Amino acid sequence: MGASIGVKLQTPEGTSLSQALWLKFRATNNEAEYEALLAGLRLAKELKEQNDKMLRFNLDILEEKRDAAAIRLASYQQTLANSHNKRVKHRDFALGDLVLKKKVGMVKKMMSPWKRPYRIAEVIGKGAYMLETMAGRLVNKPWNATSLKRYYM
Repeated sequence: MGASIGVKLQTPEGTSLSQALWLKFRATNNEAEYEALLAGLRLAKELKEQNDKMLRFNLDILEEKRDAAAIRLASYQQTLANSHNKRVKHRDFALGDLVLKKKVGMVKKMMSPWKRPYRIAEVIGKGAYMLETMAGRLVNKPWNATSLKRYYM
């Protein structure tokens, strides 16, 4: 006495879930199909509730994961900055210092990449300087400290 039925739910992604049921009464094919449909609906509702719980849980921990990622990113950036700063030659020039200016463009093998001495005319800020020639004529654009080299007489 009784009948057994099987329910198989399949998502659009291809994941499937199967469930077997035992009916405690004799059932025709139509009744068994109806009972399977009802069981499938109950199973789908239960899965939706579980999915909703998981979504709420994921939303709850999302901010924690974002914070952890931000901390890892800051740590990584600090490590990169420290590594970079170890290799950087810090150059500070004062008003009136004599410097050589790096030539712009191609430089032939045996030629010096530096142009004649200039004088620091103005400190613009954070490594930017206005230069003047030794005759006192102002150079028309500011120069970065990475393109300057101290000149010793």
